[in-house]
Amino acid sequence: MGYIHLLFLAIIQGLTEFIPVSSSAHLAALPFFLDIQRQSIEIDIAVHLGSLLAVCQIFYHDFVKLLLGFFDIILGKYNTSKSNLFVLSLTATIPIIIATIFIIAFDLLNSLRDIKTVALACIIFSIPLYIAHKTSKKIYSFEHFGIWDAFYIGIWQSFAVIPGASRSGCCITGSLFRGFKNKAATHISLILSIPTILGSGMLLVVELIFVPKDQILSSNLTVIFLCIIFSYVAALLSIKIFFHYIEKITFLPFIIYRIFLGILILGFIFFPNLQT
Repeated sequence: MGYIHLLFLAIIQGLTEFIPVSSSAHLAALPFFLDIQRQSIEIDIAVHLGSLLAVCQIFYHDFVKLLLGFFDIILGKYNTSKSNLFVLSLTATIPIIIATIFIIAFDLLNSLRDIKTVALACIIFSIPLYIAHKTSKKIYSFEHFGIWDAFYIGIWQSFAVIPGASRSGCCITGSLFRGFKNKAATHISLILSIPTILGSGMLLVVELIFVPKDQILSSNLTVIFLCIIFSYVAALLSIKIFFHYIEKITFLPFIIYRIFLGILILGFIFFPNLQT
C-alpha cells in the first residue's frame, strides 16, 4: 500500500473515531472502494495511538483524573472524585471486554468484519440513535453521570464489537436514552473512548506478537510515525469541532450520513458495475 493511501487512511481514522459514523466502517469501506489491501497491524496501532493522544490532550484533566483514580483505588481511597471517575469508566468498559472475549472465543471476528455486515450495522444502529435523538429528555449534564448510567451505556457500547455499529454512536445512543444532553452524551463517549482504545490497542499488540516475524514492520518507521501524526491532527480537529458545535448541529446529519454510507456500500456489493 502506498504512502498516500496509508496517510489517507490515518486521516479518515482520526476524523471518524470520535463522531458517530463508525471509523471501522470507513476503514473497511475504503480498501473496498479503492481496491487496495487492508493496512497492516502496525499501521492499525499507529492510527489508534494518534487518536488516543488527541483525546487525552483535549480532555487532559479527565485523563489525569482517570490515572489518579486508578492509584486511589489501589491505595484504598474509594470516595474521591478521581476514583469515582475511574470506577465509572471501568464499569462502562467491562461489557465491551466481555463482548470481545465472546467474539474471540467463538471465532466470530472474521464474520463480523465482512463488508456486508459492516454496511448493515452502519444502517441498523442508526435507528436507535435516531429514536434516542428524537425522544430523549436531554436534561442531565456530565456531572450527573452515575454508576447505573455507566452500566447502561456500557451495555450499549458493547455493540461496538460489530464493525459499523460505531462505538461513539452506541455510547451516545445509550447516554441520550438515559436523558443526557447532547454535549454531555458526547463528553461521556469521549471519556469512555480512552480505556476502549487502550484495550483495542493492546489487542492489536497481542495480535502483532503472533504475526510471522518476516511480516512485522512491513511498513517502515517513517510511515508509521506519519500515520500517528496525521491521525492525531485529524482526531484533534474532529473532536474540537464536534464537541463545540454538537448542541447546534445535533446528531441528525451523522445519522443520515451513516444510512447513506451503508446503502452506498451495499450498492457497490450488489451492483459491482458501479465501480467501473
